[in-house]
Amino acid sequence: MACARTDIVAVVQSRQFHPEEIIYLSRSPCKGLSQIRSDAYADTAEQLPTPRGALNPSFVGLTSPDPEAGLRIARSVAGNAYVPESGFRVGCIVETDGGVCVPGVNVENKDWNRVLCAERNAVGTTLSYALGAIKTVYLASPDDTAITPCGACRQVLSELAVGSTLWMDRGEQPAQPSDPLTLLPGSFTGRSIRKNPR
Repeated sequence: MACARTDIVAVVQSRQFHPEEIIYLSRSPCKGLSQIRSDAYADTAEQLPTPRGALNPSFVGLTSPDPEAGLRIARSVAGNAYVPESGFRVGCIVETDGGVCVPGVNVENKDWNRVLCAERNAVGTTLSYALGAIKTVYLASPDDTAITPCGACRQVLSELAVGSTLWMDRGEQPAQPSDPLTLLPGSFTGRSIRKNPR
């Protein structure tokens, strides 16, 4: 969604689709997904289509280290958010130590427990492509000029973007920098539930 790609035509899984999954996919903004059937690709792997090429996502370019430039791109990316329930658009840009900038947007569905936030989408994509350590996070919304990450995103950032700088949109006001551990002091580390190595 962040890269404005809606040309996904098939979703494949190793079991039959549940009815609620078919409904969710058929209502997505992607073209062609309404053709999915509950028995699609349920029998053997030989029925899968042959890929035509590798997925090469279009990451965004950040030509200036100016925080306002990063926030402008994040605001622009927010226009790709899929928010049929709330209309509240959020865009995020994660910049890695290698200079790659990965976009993320919020993606909603009717089960609010399963909403994907822009920050977690961008962080997840960064990790999926092994693009390097997260150096800077830009978070913006054209609908809220005092935006901050939700609790779940704060926890993810405190674990996976430690040491990064987080710039938050303030509209016409100067951008506000912070860092994940300041936003979530005393974040859960899991230290007490880890097994001692033997």
